[in-house]
Amino acid sequence: MRTFLFLFFLNSFIIWGQKVKQIDINAQQDFFWQQKDNHLLRKDYKNILLDSFYLDDSIYQGLTKVISRKKSTYIISIAGGMVWEIVDDTNVRIDDSYNHKLTYDSNVFVHNDTIFKFGGYGYWSSRNFLSFFSHNSNEWEFYPLNSRSSLPPGLSRTNFSYDNNLLFLSGGIIVDPHDGISPTPSDDIWRFDFNLKKWSNLGTSNLFEYNIESSIDIGDGRRLVANDPSAELPFPAYILDFNENQILPMEGLIDFPIAKSFYFNDSIYSIQDNSLIKRSLSSFKPVYNKDKSLYVDSASLFKSLSTITIIALVIMITILINLYSKNKRRPKLTVSGLRFERIHYPLPVKEHKVLSLLVHNKTVNSKALMKSIYDHELSVPRNNRIKLDVINSLNEKLSKIFSIDEFVSFRKSRRDQRMIIYYTNYRSDFVL
Repeated sequence: MRTFLFLFFLNSFIIWGQKVKQIDINAQQDFFWQQKDNHLLRKDYKNILLDSFYLDDSIYQGLTKVISRKKSTYIISIAGGMVWEIVDDTNVRIDDSYNHKLTYDSNVFVHNDTIFKFGGYGYWSSRNFLSFFSHNSNEWEFYPLNSRSSLPPGLSRTNFSYDNNLLFLSGGIIVDPHDGISPTPSDDIWRFDFNLKKWSNLGTSNLFEYNIESSIDIGDGRRLVANDPSAELPFPAYILDFNENQILPMEGLIDFPIAKSFYFNDSIYSIQDNSLIKRSLSSFKPVYNKDKSLYVDSASLFKSLSTITIIALVIMITILINLYSKNKRRPKLTVSGLRFERIHYPLPVKEHKVLSLLVHNKTVNSKALMKSIYDHELSVPRNNRIKLDVINSLNEKLSKIFSIDEFVSFRKSRRDQRMIIYYTNYRSDFVL
């Protein structure tokens, strides 16, 4: 069963590679290359054949890609390390490598006039590094990274877009390292900065499922994707903008085949029945109010969360400082009196006891208040007189300190009309 799965998986890679081989079109300044069957055709933008080169089986079966560098044209093996250069009317092999078959469905592109390759599947694993073809050694060399760079997983069959020293990768397949066979779609979008030699995980992809053959690189870090009818999406085409982090719906794509097409000079070209048809990219009308994020930007999300956290902390600290400052200005009982507006007001012992009862209780009856200041060496009438004097003195002082009419209030008890109930409406102002 495992052998069957492996052969099925490997066969899928070969089929994908053959599809790429059949539609491989490479645009240049004043001509383009078309790989068709065992021939490599050079045509101008009027679809006039300028030249034709025969590819023998060793090249044709190598799942190849046409790449131009300076004024030379090269045929690159997708699965192995072979490189052929077209010299006059012949194909000259220039590499000292071999057909290792470790990079099926890798990405081949040109950066700074150097041929690069990323990823690919072979021998029960996928590659996660960049290599480049050295014209000094005629071999593929490992491209070194910044030591602080993140590392993508091993990937194959990814979509890529190159823009001004930035390489964007989306989608692709990750192979389960436990069995070397089971494929899992990649949900992350990666960017490689050639200036910094550094990989960055931009975040989790919001991409809808689409046919990889129905998308093309249109420059500036963008891909144009034709809607798969089975996906039941509302618009016929979308632009995936990696730089701006947008999925931008497009209108105006009616029966124009994105498959077997290529982009050049702000126009899209497609070969249909040996005819070259052209559409200006500007003829596709963007629906600006329908765009959404291409990926969940984890760095920006973390930055936003950090900013929100900092703002929340500042607000909390400000509130605490205000509360602390406000509490400092609120009246508070001390051991020997009262502190208000950072000023201490000493009180006699009996006035302090009465104030403490009023602040810590909603109501205090006359009996409880009398008990707190009662002097057993004096008569009841005398104690009662002292109680009234204490209340009047305290009321006069606090009314003046707080600039109010009356601090201590009283009323008769509803249960016993002979009982007086004392209270203050300002107890909530105190810090308890």
